[in-house]
Amino acid sequence: SKALPNLPTFEEFYATVHDGKNPSGIMYEALRAEADPQLAMFRTALMPPKSPDEAVAVMRSAFIELWQDPQFIRDYSNVVKTEPILVAGAEGQQLLAAVGTIRPEIRAFITDYSNRLVQ
Repeated sequence: SKALPNLPTFEEFYATVHDGKNPSGIMYEALRAEADPQLAMFRTALMPPKSPDEAVAVMRSAFIELWQDPQFIRDYSNVVKTEPILVAGAEGQQLLAAVGTIRPEIRAFITDYSNRLVQ
């Protein structure tokens, strides 16, 4: 992963202990549905709906400029203990939109599983 490049991903590890097979099934899909948005949106800056295009452009530009500042990257890395994973603009919007596209059967599985944990 971008966050831990020297550590195998879950999928890579799974394949090593399951004869090269990839993880699959509803439990794996539920894991991805829960984990991926959390990782993608760990630290997020959002603007109110219907923000003027000019304001959005100014904010996006400011973040991109900040990400090019070596002092910011150094300070961030010292505090968080990893380099930032920087996503902006259309790519960020795609990640956010994906949060709302969990298949109904995966949502039902997660809800049922969570409810059983608290009973």
